[in-house]
Amino acid sequence: MKIYYDLEKEWRCDAHGVRLNGNTPVLRYKEKPVWTFCFLKNGSPCGTADFGGAVSFRAAVDVDLNTETEAICRTTDGSIQRTRLSLGELVVPLNANTSGFRAASDGQESRKAFFELWGFDTNADPVFYVRFEIRISGVVDPEGGVSPETVPPDTITRAEVMACLRAPDERQYTSDPSDPSVIHSSQTGSDTYTRRRNSIAAGDWGPWEALIQGPSGSMPVISAGSAVSVSAGDPPAVDVVPISGGYQINFEIPAGEPGQDGDPGADGMDGFSPVVSLTQTSSGVDLYISDADSEYHGFISNGSMTMPILPYSSDNFYVEHEFITYNGGGYQVLSTTDYGENPDNAPSKFICFARPSDIPDFQPIISGGSSIVPQVNRVFQVPLSSGMVISVDSSGLTSSVCVTQEIWLDMPSTAVSFTLPAFTWTNGATPDFTSGSTRYVVVARWNGTKFLANLAYTEALT
Repeated sequence: MKIYYDLEKEWRCDAHGVRLNGNTPVLRYKEKPVWTFCFLKNGSPCGTADFGGAVSFRAAVDVDLNTETEAICRTTDGSIQRTRLSLGELVVPLNANTSGFRAASDGQESRKAFFELWGFDTNADPVFYVRFEIRISGVVDPEGGVSPETVPPDTITRAEVMACLRAPDERQYTSDPSDPSVIHSSQTGSDTYTRRRNSIAAGDWGPWEALIQGPSGSMPVISAGSAVSVSAGDPPAVDVVPISGGYQINFEIPAGEPGQDGDPGADGMDGFSPVVSLTQTSSGVDLYISDADSEYHGFISNGSMTMPILPYSSDNFYVEHEFITYNGGGYQVLSTTDYGENPDNAPSKFICFARPSDIPDFQPIISGGSSIVPQVNRVFQVPLSSGMVISVDSSGLTSSVCVTQEIWLDMPSTAVSFTLPAFTWTNGATPDFTSGSTRYVVVARWNGTKFLANLAYTEALT
């Protein structure tokens, strides 16, 4: 056998230096093969200098790398031919007929082992070493012997006898044993006789035997009983209860596990937290409310308030929790969910309060022009024309100022297009301004960072 090995790459290869990933050399018990090693270096044949000055060699085979155990196969220097060492070749005879090889390979179809080759210089120092994996194998008949005893004819083993005895019966059925044409192998309702034989022995059929038949049974009635819900995680249960003429089935069904939380809802409208204080006096309670824009005072006596309160659509501010409203000449704090004409823009509960008492209880109308200057308690009326661009003077609007403004957009008899400032519409969409002879009442609020707007209502213009 020729074995090629690349000393530079340290792997077995073919004659061209290409690495081999299979064809592992196999050594069998009692074999005495001769392995010719052709050593390459980067695919080219080696020379004498590539063996490191080695002048003697030895080889061995073992199933482990334990120095305490004896090698199962060994070749000494005197048996190794190195006449073609200058061409990179060594001839190594092997002897697998050893007691150690037999012990290691006996009963083994294929066992991992190692082949190694040593080279020594003139001082007996190791200067060359190669090792790679091989396989060793036991053999079937290493010693030979006489021919095995022949089994006599017509001999059956105990296992074969037991197989016949344990084989299922093969059966035939009929309603008339005297008529071969009606004999068959699958039973039907009209059959009255059967016969059998061993399915393996396949001998003669046995005698016909009458089938035992009872009266026809009635179809049982299956009815659904109770269905009870049990706790989640409990096992389901089914109880079959005999009843007259059949059975009733009762069920225990576990409740479902709690579902996963839904997605978070959209953020609500930003609010603000005013300062509210109550001061007890001899005649009632002084109510003080302040926010980032203004301060307000009122007096509550027997449920009434002396603070002037404007109607809902005037220059009011939303404050959390309660609503201050006019009540028959007086003013009182009410808990309510009725927010008048425009409930969609109101929080769930709030206080609505007016400007100080020096502001009149009405809203003067500023008519004409497309430039809006935010002012307290004023309504801007804008007669619309085609292509009009409506602007807002925001020079006085800062993060510390909040202003609510009402704007009347008067559409002529034929609807025209126009442009509004960058409002954030509270319902998420710009209103439809396409009806002629219509007043669109828009309420816009500067909240310190942007304008929030909503279409409060519309009315026909005559």
